[in-house]
Amino acid sequence: MNGLFHGDRPIESIGEDRLGFEESARHIARALVEMSSTEGFVIGVEGEWGSGKTSFINLVCNSFPHDSMPEIIRFSPWLISSRDVLLDELFGELSVAVSKIEGHVIESKEAKLANSMRRFAGHLSKLSKLASVAEVLGLPFAGLLEKTAASTGEAIESFASSSSLDDEKSKIEDGLRELDRKIVVFVDDLDRLEPAEAGEIVRLVRAVADFPNVVYVLCYSREVLSESLKHSLSLGDKTSEGYLDKIVQVSFAVPKPEEFELRRMLRGELSILFPEVFTDEFVPDNDTGFDRLSRVIDLEGGKLLTSPRSVMRCVNSMRLYALPIVDQIDMADMLWLQLIRLRSSALFDWVQRYLSSASSVMLGTGIVSREFELENFNELSEILDHLHWSEEDALYRMSQILPGIERRFGDSDEELPKWKLFANIAHDEISKLVRSKRLGSPHHYRYFFALSQPKDSVGDAEINAFLDLCKTDPDRAGVEFQKLAEIKIQAGVTLAGLLINRLRMSVEDLLYEAIPGILIALSAGMDQAALTSGKGDWGKYWVWGDGTALFKDLLIRLPDEEKNDVLKIVFNEGTSIGWLSRILRDELFAHGVAGSEPDPEENRLFNTEQLDLVRTSMVRRFRSMKVSRLKSTPGVMQILYAWLQNGAEGEEQAKTWIVAKTRTNIGLLDTLEQMKGWGAVNGKVHYPLRERDLQHFFGDKLPDVLKRLNKLSEHRDDNLSHRASNLLKAYEKGR
Repeated sequence: MNGLFHGDRPIESIGEDRLGFEESARHIARALVEMSSTEGFVIGVEGEWGSGKTSFINLVCNSFPHDSMPEIIRFSPWLISSRDVLLDELFGELSVAVSKIEGHVIESKEAKLANSMRRFAGHLSKLSKLASVAEVLGLPFAGLLEKTAASTGEAIESFASSSSLDDEKSKIEDGLRELDRKIVVFVDDLDRLEPAEAGEIVRLVRAVADFPNVVYVLCYSREVLSESLKHSLSLGDKTSEGYLDKIVQVSFAVPKPEEFELRRMLRGELSILFPEVFTDEFVPDNDTGFDRLSRVIDLEGGKLLTSPRSVMRCVNSMRLYALPIVDQIDMADMLWLQLIRLRSSALFDWVQRYLSSASSVMLGTGIVSREFELENFNELSEILDHLHWSEEDALYRMSQILPGIERRFGDSDEELPKWKLFANIAHDEISKLVRSKRLGSPHHYRYFFALSQPKDSVGDAEINAFLDLCKTDPDRAGVEFQKLAEIKIQAGVTLAGLLINRLRMSVEDLLYEAIPGILIALSAGMDQAALTSGKGDWGKYWVWGDGTALFKDLLIRLPDEEKNDVLKIVFNEGTSIGWLSRILRDELFAHGVAGSEPDPEENRLFNTEQLDLVRTSMVRRFRSMKVSRLKSTPGVMQILYAWLQNGAEGEEQAKTWIVAKTRTNIGLLDTLEQMKGWGAVNGKVHYPLRERDLQHFFGDKLPDVLKRLNKLSEHRDDNLSHRASNLLKAYEKGR
């Protein structure tokens, strides 16, 4: 039952009353019964759309005393297809009501009254065919004959064959005064009719409202109905208000819910819909779960819930958007978003666009210019101004929900807004958003709008499947990671990179059993991820930075014994030799093997024994390298420097390997091409062959290398000549 949607259905009985209408309804019911008037009476029940007018009159109907229960007519003009039959329908309803009061005494005086009302309605019906209802009903009955008889001879014949309408009406009035029960005619939703239709109903009530023992209860929004009358009857603003006041003798405003009633109503409905969130076992805190949900209900709910209908619309929105994906979202953020959507579609759309851009910034797949930021801020300011919301208060509250919105401090430019959009967010903050599945999570935000994960993200299902493989079959996890590394979703971004990003944000939640498998999978696919994504600014493979950070975060969680076992597998068998060389090189500097000064012991990833294990494994692999393999390996200079800086023995081995691989012309060209670096001038990227790099590996033999290149640049083989010439140009740029 929790999944059922609430239609826009009014309550029917006292037992359903949750907004305190019961006592007011009883008073109105008693007043209708005890009301004494020689003529008819018209009461207006006024309230805005969604305020509960229909629910209120339902409670009034249920509150009439049994010993003086009036005959109730629920007149529904919107169900009548033609305005020409409105009169027939109303008098037909009145005749039926009189018949019910008369009972079964067919020959009684009252029985004759019902028949008289039917005849009266028939005469009026004929007249309504001769002139528009709008004209006829606006005339006094005494002048009706004269007006219509002037139009056609049929009117004269009609009146010649029947008694005067005035006389017939008088007899009906006398009969109605003697009824022992009142007739109460409820006309609901006048404010939902077209202006012309609303005008017809008001004129109809005006023309026949002076029947004794008949009370009309009209339900409407005063503002909307007055506007309809102004247009349908061609009245001015004040005249339309006055016209309505001439018809309605007294009006009653639907009671507005007390300050906290709508919020209590929302909380009650949500507790039925999502019982797991409102359980006693749930422990609230200042940032997540029940506590934030309560704040949203109190703060946003207090400001945005305006009527019982708005509460039910919000609950229905939560059924549609939250119930199917309850495990993929943060409930408090979803409620905040749905309250925003119900209040302002413009603000809702702005939030969706903002999160799309902010997510790209957080994932490193996009950047935001100052112009774009100001454009978004100005659009938001216009929306808030239209809502008459304080910009300062609204932005402060939004900054608690949406990432990258923060107060601007210390900026000397007074023309800039006081609030900044798309501000940089620390990795730890993004991790919190992801772990809690918040609206601001780059991996979850699209669930809140489209019930599906963002296109350029790795969802929870994929993460869980990968972690299961890491626990049960690390080799297969490595194969799957390599597949993800081959899928480029946009410039500089692979699915493997997004997976790493998700794992980094969930390190604290990862099961211990999955860690070795994750490390092994990384060693199998990080080079491919670098090749697929390509080099970014400064010639760096940014995916390596994220992968290395994840590697370190996970490795330190393992005990030394298990850590040693994983390191053996990773550095002996991992195919990502470029990335592994980077890790080795970082640790060579951390331990003081390379560089001038070692890092403090607590800042090192490996202990001395582990570093020796890794150095031995990698040197063995370096010595067996072929230049042809380097062509398909990223970060060649990382490999060569990791070897060169691996102590005196490593330096000698690296230089010897370089000399051996460059003895032939092809070997020389192949090796130098792999030693090129990266540079950019005025935004144009180039790949220099830096002199300092060549000095490290060739030493005093560098002049001989350059002579060989110059000679090859003049070779009769065009391919060799072209390659050598390009290397000389790269060398000139790298000097």
